[in-house]
Amino acid sequence: TLDYELSPIIEYIRPDYSLYPSEYSMGFTTRGCIRNCEFCIVRSKEGTFKRHQHIETFHDFAFKSCKLLDNNILADVDWFFENTNWAIEHNVKLDITQGMDIRLMTPEIAQQLKKIKFVDQQMRFAFDDIKIVRRVEEGIQMLKDAGINTRRNVSFYVLAGFKGDNTAYQRCKILRDLLCNSFVMMYEETPELRNLARWANRRQLYWSMNFDEYGVRKKNVR
Repeated sequence: TLDYELSPIIEYIRPDYSLYPSEYSMGFTTRGCIRNCEFCIVRSKEGTFKRHQHIETFHDFAFKSCKLLDNNILADVDWFFENTNWAIEHNVKLDITQGMDIRLMTPEIAQQLKKIKFVDQQMRFAFDDIKIVRRVEEGIQMLKDAGINTRRNVSFYVLAGFKGDNTAYQRCKILRDLLCNSFVMMYEETPELRNLARWANRRQLYWSMNFDEYGVRKKNVR
């Protein structure tokens, strides 16, 4: 594997989308991250946060959408606005695949997210640690204040099972109470976490019954 710092030419080559079938452009506007989470390898692979490329350098107008792979796209707010304004002006739908950092949310960012056309109308965030619950609540309120339908358009990745952490269900419940979707991502797989993921990751189940009800019904079916 080529080290990121040793392959600048490769990193900046415009993708040749004729080589493989695709329905979207893809690339990074930033690399690295301002965080150094214990469960994440981004800092060791990409280093500290830095601007990378403007979206116009890798987006192909043969496609109506662009998949952004940034690890922490909100960490440079001016660069975020510059790139997303370009996408808005050129009517390019965005798919920001990594969970955005809800701790960096501001009313201005929330208003900008409201303007962006998202693929599948989905904006994704992350709730990996129960310790940031207040920041999560504050960020979600900013999204709601901006007029975003959180139940329809907002989903949170929920890291589960890292070093024995047992707060995944609690975090899912908090998100459900705040009218946001959860998507459980298992760091270590256990029967309990598999069951939680089956419930949380299926919106019909997630919104039609709480997890305790799901567990009872699942047990009675056996």
